[in-house]
Parts: sequence; C-alpha cells; structure tokens
Amino acid sequence: MIRKAEELVKPGETAVVVFTRGDQMSFDQQGEGKSGNWKVDPKSLEGCDKVIIYKRGVSVDDNRVYIGEYMGIEPSPELGRFIIFFSKLVDVGRSTSNWLQFGGGSGGAFFYIV
Repeated sequence: MIRKAEELVKPGETAVVVFTRGDQMSFDQQGEGKSGNWKVDPKSLEGCDKVIIYKRGVSVDDNRVYIGEYMGIEPSPELGRFIIFFSKLVDVGRSTSNWLQFGGGSGGAFFYIV
C-alpha cells in the first residue's frame, strides 16, 4: 500500500507527480506512453528522473499508482500546457490516500519531488 509519493523516490532522484482520472493517459505493454495536458514549467522538469502517476479510482480503495522514467515533454494543443512522456511505466500498487494525503498538498494536479 502506497501512502505518499515520496515513498517511491530514492535519495537524489527527482520526480514529477501527476493526478489523473486516466482520460488523457495512455501507454503500451512496454510502459511507453504519455499523460495529460499539464500546465508545468518546462525548466522545472529539466533533469527530472521519474514520473509518478496517481490515477483516481471509482472508490477510495481503488486509486492506482504508476511510476516510470521521465522522457520529456511536448506542447499540448492547448496553449501553455504540455504532454509528459515516459517509458518503463509500471503499476506499483494502490493507494487509499486521497490526492492531498498522497502529496498534492497544494490541491494542484501535479507537484515535484526534489
């Protein structure tokens, strides 16, 4: 059971953590894919190691957590937003924590672990 995003990051690693309901997330069997339409600062992602995805489930016990290697971003069709690309994405388990407990304390849809 994963309670907080920071449990998934080793000392010295950085990660971007995003919240999704899954509608703009896709990946193949090798774990290569993309997520979202994020209003992130591209400079803040330079040197990022990991992508952690908190996927909201239909019930509080059904939130899935994924982690993968950060591969980069590209502009979204929506001005000022970006699509995050990753590889080696794996489902690492579930979380009964809500988004704020998981680490999204600001209430935003993403945060950084540095």
